Amino acid sequence: MFHLLHGSLTPSAMATGQAAGVAASMALEENQSPSDISIQMLQEKLREGGAVIN
Repeated sequence: MFHLLHGSLTPSAMATGQAAGVAASMALEENQSPSDISIQMLQEKLREGGAVIN
């Protein structure tokens, strides 16, 4: 059963990790807290990297 759950959670875990990494990178580049970055800019950068955001 674990492998079934693991397989279904992997894509969302990867997307979360990608978003967290991009947000951290943006925060460092802009010398801001991750909570202060622009959500719109984050979404734009994620889309540029191939993420699908609904």
